[in-house]
Parts: sequence; structure tokens; C-alpha cells
Amino acid sequence: MRSMQISLPYGKDEICLTIPTETVGEIISPKEVTTTNAIEKEITRALDDPIESKKIEELVSHEDRVLLVVDDLTRKTPVHRIIPIIIQRLIKKGVKRENIKILVALGTHRPMGEGEIDDRFGREINRRFEIVNHSLDSAHLLDLGSTRNGTPIKVNRLVVWADLVLGIGAIIPHHLCGFSGGAKIIQPGICGADTTAQTHLL
Repeated sequence: MRSMQISLPYGKDEICLTIPTETVGEIISPKEVTTTNAIEKEITRALDDPIESKKIEELVSHEDRVLLVVDDLTRKTPVHRIIPIIIQRLIKKGVKRENIKILVALGTHRPMGEGEIDDRFGREINRRFEIVNHSLDSAHLLDLGSTRNGTPIKVNRLVVWADLVLGIGAIIPHHLCGFSGGAKIIQPGICGADTTAQTHLL
């Protein structure tokens, strides 16, 4: 019986499987795309020329409080490379260091541990800025009532603390809503469990 080896990514490692050739119907791979090693240059280019938005520097004043809402370790977003560039721009604009906070949009995922936060954001960012795991505890949520169809609106209280909320996350295929990213950084990212349960039900 002939067989073939298939390697699948698993966390930071890979799992190798041996599969009988006759059981393989088709192997589907992503379309090849051109990539770059100059990631910081691409981040800077994107921030210099945002799509249908003002530049970050035009959205804040030096007195503003800024909340960076960032996806968790279940996503591949290179936040350790994006956040330092964004923070540098905010500080250059005059935003005080203590007025910048980072909220991890866990949704209903488990909290990230200290070591995971170091890996995700870099030790320097973790040491110099407040990084908070989103909590589903009602004490950390602001109740904004309900939508017209009865969906409760409960969101992390830090969004009220901030003058500007910036979402940082990946846009990837999602089995329930087509694509993950964009507004999903807020819902379900930093909303209450009952809000998320109701919207997923819809």
C-alpha cells in the first residue's frame, strides 16, 4: 500500500501524518502570494496611506487617551511589529505614555499568561505599557442596553475610558461569519458572553 506524508502546522511546531494514497481525494493549498521581508516598511507604508481614513496622527490630540484593541494568540497578526510603530506615532504626536493602554480582545477565549503576553507583544512593550486581558466578569463590562432585536450590548469599560479606540487584528476566513477581523475585534472581541452568544445565534 502506497502512502504519502502530510505536514500540518500545529502551534509553533508541525505534525507529520502518513496517509494511504488511495484515501486522498484532493490536496488544496492557498494561492501563492508575493511576500516581503521588509515588514516594518510595509506597516509604515500602510499607516502613511490608510484606506478611507485619516492617518492615526490626525485622529488624536496630545491630551487624548488611546486604547489599542488587539487580537489574542489564536491569530497570526504580528502585533509585536505593528504596535511599536503605532505607539511611536502616538507619542510623537504628544500622547502621554500613561494614556496608552492595550486591551487583548479575547472574546470568550482564555486569558493570556504573562509569558504569552511577552511573546505576543515583546517584553519592552509589556514592561512600559499597561496590557489588560478582556474579562467577561460583569464588573469589567458596561451595559449599554439592548438592540432593537433584543441583543444585550455589554462591552469592556475601557472603551469609555478612551478618546480613541484602535483595532489591530488579522482579516482571515471565519466559519461562522465569512471573515474574522474588522468589527469582530469589538464584538465578540471585547463584549460580554451573553452579547456574543446572542450574535452567534443570529
